[in-house]
Amino acid sequence: MLDKRWVTLLIGATLGLTGCGGGSSSDNTTGGAFNASFPQGLAVASPVDVNTGSVTISSAGGKKKIKAAGSTTVPSYQWATDQINDLLTGALSVASTFDPQVFRTQPRTASCFGPTLKYSDHPDGAVPNSGELPSGDLGIWVETDSVSGDACAAAQLNARMNSISAQAQAALVGLASLITVADASSIAAPTAGDTVDLTSQMNAAGIADTTFTAASVSLNGAGTVWSYELAFTYAPSGITYPSGVSALDMKVWLQHAPGATANEYKGRMSYQVEDVMTGGTCPLSDPSDATNPVTLVGSLLYERGSATELNVQLKTGQFCGHDLATTTGFDSDGLADGSDTYDAASNPYGWGNNFVVFGAKYDPQTLKGDYSFAWQAGPMDSHSRIFNVGINYDSTNDRLDGEAYFGYGATVGTTDGRIQGMICNWAGPGSSHTLQEYAQREFISYDAASERFTVASGGADITYAPTNSCTYDTAASSGSFLYDRDLDSDLSDESVTTVDVTDPVGAGLAFDLFPASTSTYAGMAIEDAIAARGYTVPTPPTPTIP
Repeated sequence: MLDKRWVTLLIGATLGLTGCGGGSSSDNTTGGAFNASFPQGLAVASPVDVNTGSVTISSAGGKKKIKAAGSTTVPSYQWATDQINDLLTGALSVASTFDPQVFRTQPRTASCFGPTLKYSDHPDGAVPNSGELPSGDLGIWVETDSVSGDACAAAQLNARMNSISAQAQAALVGLASLITVADASSIAAPTAGDTVDLTSQMNAAGIADTTFTAASVSLNGAGTVWSYELAFTYAPSGITYPSGVSALDMKVWLQHAPGATANEYKGRMSYQVEDVMTGGTCPLSDPSDATNPVTLVGSLLYERGSATELNVQLKTGQFCGHDLATTTGFDSDGLADGSDTYDAASNPYGWGNNFVVFGAKYDPQTLKGDYSFAWQAGPMDSHSRIFNVGINYDSTNDRLDGEAYFGYGATVGTTDGRIQGMICNWAGPGSSHTLQEYAQREFISYDAASERFTVASGGADITYAPTNSCTYDTAASSGSFLYDRDLDSDLSDESVTTVDVTDPVGAGLAFDLFPASTSTYAGMAIEDAIAARGYTVPTPPTPTIP
């Protein structure tokens, strides 16, 4: 068993979640305070991502079983926290669990969300014109994702969160490995004011293609804050490295402050991970290179106030360049900085690709709570794309349901996580990014039979036309605008009945975004309308660590 100065182990599963929604177990142990030195019960996961069996996060974005099949379906959040617990208890080895490749997991998009869309004679541009709208800009176009079977809001949230969940989990697993190797070598935890160096122990763990240059755990002089640090090089084969690069430098560190009780703690985890990529905003090191150097910068701020309240904020983005000393990417509070944007002349080490701000305040036993996920593909975008999701827990049926909203908001450098409106013509001819007071909405609930989050009949408000006004009327505009509503890459089968979107409905489709013109919330600012439905934008913890 681990030295009690490191951690008092949780007997059994880390969480009491069962089925999809949750259970009534608590984070108590028979042996005293729960995991005082490390934030167990902490993970970054989509609340609507579920799987069957105990799993680890793989770099491909899928899951692989590490225990016998046949266990009940549980949230990915539980799987992630179980993995940490299994590592700390010795059920998993460091070599089989910590994989630096997972840091390289890239974001993806659900097939139902933002498809490419052929069009001709767009009304906001100079007619005649035709072309194809790029992927990622059309929001929820189809109610249900054909690949996963989930409601599109759930499928897209899961897809976009896949990379940040995997990266945060890799960081937490790496840091937890310090305790595991210390225990295996019978090394006691540091006393107040001291540091334990575990570099040789981490190298002895046998992580493929990895050499650790620093690995330590410290306890401050007051005995109140634990500090963890990992620094290592990762040199896998199969990567096309830019000129002058033969390995990737990676660094992860954590400050963790236990609270007065087992279910109270606060902390901040940070990471800088060098990588290479093709395309994107960041420049090539050399014109002959096929890939460009980038550095993933992330921060996870967390605070647990009780057994039923956990508040987190994760910020992460891909910054340009490879020098960790130069490409800091953090603001004065130690958080990944969304306002530190790339500029070839004035800021060559700013972020250039895929910046995310995720916030959540929820009950870790049931996942009931409020979640906000904002992302921005590049620093020149005028707005971020945002999901606001409110999750309820039905204790009678042991399941989750909730409402998910999609829209646009302030850039990732300034957003507070709330949707501010809808942009229906993001990249088409004559596009205007003037926000309309709407959002897309799906009411989603967990279906035990299919093990998916589904949309009930009439539970979605997603229909609009890809125009500046979000509507289109062929007769009123005397136009000939066609767009590929059914996504079959053929405009010849489109007509007034498929492309006209009006309110009230005319010869085509009914305009259907939230709030409807006949609803209680009509005329309200979209932020207020969403709030009136019971959603509260999560306020992040304060950056100060005790």
